Amino acid sequence: MVPFYKHLSPLWKMGLAFGLTDETFAVAVSRYNQEDGVQDKHYYNLGSMVFMYLNWNLCTFIGLTAGKAFPEISRWGLDFAMPATFIGIVIPYLVSKPMWASVITAGTVSILAGGLPHKMGLMLAAVAGVMVGVICEKVFPQNQEKG
Repeated sequence: MVPFYKHLSPLWKMGLAFGLTDETFAVAVSRYNQEDGVQDKHYYNLGSMVFMYLNWNLCTFIGLTAGKAFPEISRWGLDFAMPATFIGIVIPYLVSKPMWASVITAGTVSILAGGLPHKMGLMLAAVAGVMVGVICEKVFPQNQEKG
């Protein structure tokens, strides 16, 4: 988001950074990437952030109150929903080889290191994905465009 936030005041940057979630990122970056001449797209970003935050709180409240009616819900096999959501959010934004390399590396490491205690496999996967992405951008700078 740095390229989109660099012209904003520190107060705007702090506010938008506070509310930056995966879902808000997906919605906002799509808007920022539209070449339509609109200058103040950070207001759209703010609107998305506020809506997502309110939605999260509302759904949390519903889950806390209505969830008691479904004591065996953990056996329904809904665990796939969160990873499926994130895959759906991320895939459209993979537009370069370094991005694909990062995601494939992180995914592979997370599967291989998934049994580590304290969710360390997730941390290891994130670090490995970032490292591979940075290395690919340095080694193959011409591949940063759609590839």
